[in-house]
Amino acid sequence: MLIITAISKMVMCINYYGLTQLRVYTTWFMIVLFFMFAVIAVRRFKKFNAARVMLLGFVVFFLILSYGNVDGRIAAYNIDRYRNGTLETLDVQALSGLSDAAVPYIYALYQDTPDQSLKADLKAAINKTNKYEAGASHQETFRDFNFQSQNAKLIRNML
Repeated sequence: MLIITAISKMVMCINYYGLTQLRVYTTWFMIVLFFMFAVIAVRRFKKFNAARVMLLGFVVFFLILSYGNVDGRIAAYNIDRYRNGTLETLDVQALSGLSDAAVPYIYALYQDTPDQSLKADLKAAINKTNKYEAGASHQETFRDFNFQSQNAKLIRNML
C-alpha cells in the first residue's frame, strides 16, 4: 500500500509539474519494487521459482529503461502538454539539461511557436554545449557515434 500511495503521489506531481529525469527514474524504481513485492506476495500462496521471475522481470524493466529513449520521451511529453494547455509553463532549463534525444522535439516547438522570448530560450537549449565541444581534447571515433547526437548536430547546424 505504501508503494501504491507513493506512485499515486508521483503521478499527481507529474500531472501538475511535468516530467523530469528524476521523476521518471523514481517512478521506474517504485514500479520495480512493486513488482518484486507482488512476486513475493504471490510466492506465499503458490510455489514457484520466484528468484527467476524477479530476475527476468528486473531485466525486462531495465531494458525498457535503457532503450526507452527516456530523454526524448520526457521532452515530447512536456512539450505536448504545453501545447495542449495542460501544462502552464514549460521548463526550458530542464529541457536543456536533457540529452541530444530531446533536441528534435525542442526544435519542433522552436519552429511552431510565435513567442519570440520562448523561441530564444529554446534556441539556447538546442545550442547547449556538449561535453566534447568547446575546446575539449577528444578524438571522436566510430564508437562515439549515435543517431541521436548526429540528428542533434544536424539541427544545430541548421540554426
